[in-house]
Amino acid sequence: MTLTGLPKRITVGDTITWDESLADFPASDSWVVSYNFTSRVAQFSSGHAIVDVDDHRITIDTSELEEGKYDYAKKVTDTSETFTLERGTLEVEPDLSADTAGVDRRTYAAIALENIEAMLKGKATKDQTSYSLNGRALSRYSIDELTEWRSSLRVEVREEQQKLRRRNGGKSHANVRARFSSAIS
Repeated sequence: MTLTGLPKRITVGDTITWDESLADFPASDSWVVSYNFTSRVAQFSSGHAIVDVDDHRITIDTSELEEGKYDYAKKVTDTSETFTLERGTLEVEPDLSADTAGVDRRTYAAIALENIEAMLKGKATKDQTSYSLNGRALSRYSIDELTEWRSSLRVEVREEQQKLRRRNGGKSHANVRARFSSAIS
């Protein structure tokens, strides 16, 4: 697959390569394009090659990346000048084929909600009853407290699901309320 630019999301282990034509910064004039990425835990840079006389080929080695959100800066440099052309964010997602059995990728809110609902139904496992919220095991909360936690976690999980749907190009299913009135008096 030929990319036309830096995607918003990439997967660890994928081959990421694309060509860029920059009329103001041709490779023939010794301009080099680079992308520099940084997150809280890691940092990496793109590779650069000349495709033909003026075009730049950008390559990202994703084999050793850490998953997470990265800020990036696209720069062009020649022997004496450097310009930042673009800034943005990139999400590096895990390679699911590298997972071993038993990987739970749910959010904290989704896990906590499942555990609380099991407690309220009286079907919690030993692990679920010892699950801790704010440093206190679920078994130490009253029914009213658990019900309150469940209500707030349901909202949080719903918002996470809507955000994920929007990110994947789907609809968020959020309610839009409108009120109409007659302008005639």
